[in-house]
Amino acid sequence: MSRTAQAVFDVLTADDPKAVLKWLDSRTPRAMLTDLADAVGPLSHDTIDQLRPVKAAARLRAILVARGALPARDEHLAALERWLDLAIASVADAGERQVLRRFATWHYLRRLRQRSPAEPVTYGQVTAVRGDIQAVVRLLAWLPTEGRTLATARQSDLDAWMASGPSSNRHAHNFVAWAGRRGHAHRLDVPVRTNPTTRRVFPETDRRWTIIRRLLHDDSIDIVDRVSGLLILLYGQPASRIVALRTDAVSIGSQGTQLSLGLTPLDLPPPLDDLIRQLLTRRHGFTAVGRTTDHPWLFAGGSPGRPLSAGRLVARLLHLGLPARVGRNTALMDLARQLPAPVLCQLLGLRITAATAWTQEAGNTRPAYAASLARHRR
Repeated sequence: MSRTAQAVFDVLTADDPKAVLKWLDSRTPRAMLTDLADAVGPLSHDTIDQLRPVKAAARLRAILVARGALPARDEHLAALERWLDLAIASVADAGERQVLRRFATWHYLRRLRQRSPAEPVTYGQVTAVRGDIQAVVRLLAWLPTEGRTLATARQSDLDAWMASGPSSNRHAHNFVAWAGRRGHAHRLDVPVRTNPTTRRVFPETDRRWTIIRRLLHDDSIDIVDRVSGLLILLYGQPASRIVALRTDAVSIGSQGTQLSLGLTPLDLPPPLDDLIRQLLTRRHGFTAVGRTTDHPWLFAGGSPGRPLSAGRLVARLLHLGLPARVGRNTALMDLARQLPAPVLCQLLGLRITAATAWTQEAGNTRPAYAASLARHRR
């Protein structure tokens, strides 16, 4: 038996036999184990990366990581790196391929690698990078059809490309600006879409509190959905931040239960404090094979030792009648009417620019009043 096969065998035989046998009833895991039996050398992430289908391989990887057979890694970052290799390879011109490689590495990957693993890459960040790179690939494929290259393209060419393509072509803005600054292209301009000043909120004034009351008191709803929905509707937290919460964000003491979303912990009122404590006992997630509580995540997911994905959480809440973004907008608009921007930063973990924008949109005049008062005193 190869070293890879032996490592996988040791992990599976140490798990729940009934769960493992049920998992092996499917043809896919049996095929993957057959491929691993022929692998040469020690077990590694590269070995698992070669397995297909990708989703089943990711599940097997999570089991191996949870059991210590593989070291943990930032899976979103690893998936993005693999995707970028394929996307960049699709560019026909070797020189432009090299330029795009430099842009992707220095504009995106360097920053994401520096932040990981302290701040693991999110699905939303990956989606944003992919959208930008896809727009650039379309641009580099279109230019030769007009007898142009990246180096010779003019503003009129770029305007024609923008007019003839989808609105997502705007996502090439960062690349075009970067290439111009570094001499790979003329100084060109791609218009940037601005976000609307008014965000979508619940049209009914009491809908937010109706859902809050249901989540607080309806025991038939899964505890994961209840807590995550309340964090959105009470504290304006996005799904990506909720699934990234760790158990050390919760503090239980003689003074009650606290949750750290920003620099200042929040005192959780009942019955939310009890729901958070219940959630701490449900950290084995939704998996059967590789089930474990030996991980830092407050919201465990379907893969052992991995958090719930933001996309999955949004889908679950939408099934309950809670559109996550609209719910968050409604909560933040209400909070921003009552609290100044620095307080929102301290309590909710918002950046000061975002908190200021929310207070201005909510019509909170306190920041303007404080600034006016300071100027008057000077």
